Amino acid sequence: MGSGCTTTTSICMSTACWRATGARRPRLRKRPMISHTFWQGILDADGEPPAGRSAEQLLPELLEALASPDPDLRDELAYLLLDTWVHSGRLSPEAMRALTEELAARLLEGIDSPGDDRVFRRTFAALGLAELVGEDNERPFLAEERLRAVFGAALRYLAEERDLRGFVPGKGWAHGVAHVADLLWLLAYSPHLGAADRGRILGGIAARLQAEGEQIFRYSEESRLATAAIGALGRGLPDGVAEAWLDQLTVVGGERLSMASRLDPVGLARYHNVRGFLISLHFQLEHPPESAWPGMAAYLRAQITAPPPAAVALAPHVLGALRAMRGI
Repeated sequence: MGSGCTTTTSICMSTACWRATGARRPRLRKRPMISHTFWQGILDADGEPPAGRSAEQLLPELLEALASPDPDLRDELAYLLLDTWVHSGRLSPEAMRALTEELAARLLEGIDSPGDDRVFRRTFAALGLAELVGEDNERPFLAEERLRAVFGAALRYLAEERDLRGFVPGKGWAHGVAHVADLLWLLAYSPHLGAADRGRILGGIAARLQAEGEQIFRYSEESRLATAAIGALGRGLPDGVAEAWLDQLTVVGGERLSMASRLDPVGLARYHNVRGFLISLHFQLEHPPESAWPGMAAYLRAQITAPPPAAVALAPHVLGALRAMRGI
């Protein structure tokens, strides 16, 4: 891009990236936490803040709540209110851009120390970014270089997150892989990204599924990754790329994943994660739901209920990949 920012080695949400656009980097100041009752009152009022306060004034406090280990505050109040404000026009384009920068910067905070509560700061940043990218797809407010910065941040987070907890007792959902899958799904529809970028989404998904570790996904992470893959596949790729990706997905270290892969914990995790992903991918292509959840954007609703022909055409190849690894 004109700013010289890359999306392969770092989160390009630095001050330099923003200066390249000629804009001053805004800051969202940290403030004391507000009570559950206060946020619930705003939600009950369809997102309307109390007299004398605005959504933009309350954003710093809301973002602190979004990172809280308290599941009621984080999931049931802060995230729902952020969703409401992003899609209701209560935030100016400048505030939306500042919010995008803040959340993208959070994606790698504490990523080298898996197991602590900062995981919620990262994973709900990914979910918040998904809402922002979805809004940008319909009502643009991000310049291309800023959207690409989010894209690079998302790919790096997918590759580097090691805290793969799904549901945490007493603290609720962490679910980082599922949340970044949602973000990548929305990014696949961005007009700023092309076929090569969608290929990088598929490559990132494959790397995550084949990652060396003993974590077997058991909270529908593979299903959310499959939805993201359909978004990338359905938007168009060069001939043969999707088929080659499917074949490579089942091969690690020159050997095809198979029943024999389950002889050690790492092989067991890889086998089951890839197998579960392919099963979910095939099912979503062959048996889409008849309806999508209320409030979903029209372009996403259409994909959910009728996957793009370019993606559906791959269903036999998905089945072939499963058979090759003796996954069915």
